[in-house]
Amino acid sequence: MTGYRGTSEAKRVFTVDSEEELEDHIKTLADRLKFPPNMIYNVDETGVTTVQAPKQVVAEKGKKQVGAITSAERGELVTAVCAANATGIRPVFVFPKVRCKDHFLTGAPAGSIGASTKSGRINEGAFNMQFNAPTAPLIIPVLLIPDNHEAHISLRAVETAKRIGVATLPPHTSHRLQSLDPKCVFGPFETYYNRALDGRMRSNPGQNSQHLSDTQMCK
Repeated sequence: MTGYRGTSEAKRVFTVDSEEELEDHIKTLADRLKFPPNMIYNVDETGVTTVQAPKQVVAEKGKKQVGAITSAERGELVTAVCAANATGIRPVFVFPKVRCKDHFLTGAPAGSIGASTKSGRINEGAFNMQFNAPTAPLIIPVLLIPDNHEAHISLRAVETAKRIGVATLPPHTSHRLQSLDPKCVFGPFETYYNRALDGRMRSNPGQNSQHLSDTQMCK
């Protein structure tokens, strides 16, 4: 007998058959609803924070301590839920607040939407704001492609889905099939966001970070 390592759930689920099944489903929706290319949205979320990730700095060899400007405060998570198509990305910012105020979105990318949750993480209500935004008014059919995260599935979302085309990614395939995942969009976004945050810290040492800055630097 020969011993084998067990196949992980992610590898077991991600198969050629599951990929082809998703493609067939999208093709069926395209044939039925006739939506144009600019009405195909991929939806996913990423976290941004007011505290930058420390990066390497050039220093004399042998130094045990190297000075660099970093934020001294405890960062708060803001979730950016992004719906992207061929024309660009329009985010929903989820702030860790009881209520979302208009000035939170000052300087944010055009068309941005504000939401709030206790933790700053996405939930059903926050996702529904993104889910409904590209579909209203429903003059042109829309294809929406989210993953199947529990926050993306609710009765309200299902009712909206009946009026548009929705194709959810199969479980454990988001890292391969979601075009917004790190290598394509969110990876470069986080690199440039952290660079902008670091530049602001250097230009304004000692200044507290604000959620206002989060949205401005996401442009």
